[in-house]
Amino acid sequence: MLWAWGLITAIAVGLPVAAWWLSRNLKPRGPPFGSRPRRFDRVGRWLFDHYHLGVLDRQKVAQAVFVTPTALSDPTLRNAAHELAAEVLSGKLKPYAPQQAWAGTMFGLGLAYTTLAMVEPFVTRAAGGLPFWCLMAYGLLFVVGGPVLAVWAPRRALRRVKRALRLNEDAAHRT
Repeated sequence: MLWAWGLITAIAVGLPVAAWWLSRNLKPRGPPFGSRPRRFDRVGRWLFDHYHLGVLDRQKVAQAVFVTPTALSDPTLRNAAHELAAEVLSGKLKPYAPQQAWAGTMFGLGLAYTTLAMVEPFVTRAAGGLPFWCLMAYGLLFVVGGPVLAVWAPRRALRRVKRALRLNEDAAHRT
């Protein structure tokens, strides 16, 4: 039994020491602080290129335009929010819309559940697992919910962008 404790201690001490020994000369992964970040979404790239905003300011502007339309207090951020909303409404800038991907996923899951609900009674004669009506209900919910999300989500996002444009409009008139 003593040998087991010795083995556990050797692994508990030896594994971190070996990891440290092998990784002590590795270079840092990212670029130095203050340099231009490598990864942007379309909105972040546009905000950085046009207004040279930092990460927190880009998040504030994107939040004020896409998530909860609000009037920003800083005139530069207000102007950026107004211009961003105008670009999105004109169609020159297309933001990433995860709702579109979720809508397709929901529709595909709905078709899979509905197909499984129709095939399951023929494959297994016993009612094992989820009952037929449960699979069919999930399938129909997702088959209907996917296209509804695909239509409803962009309209809701467009209403938010229009509201952000109105709320931050006076910043564009001041400059």
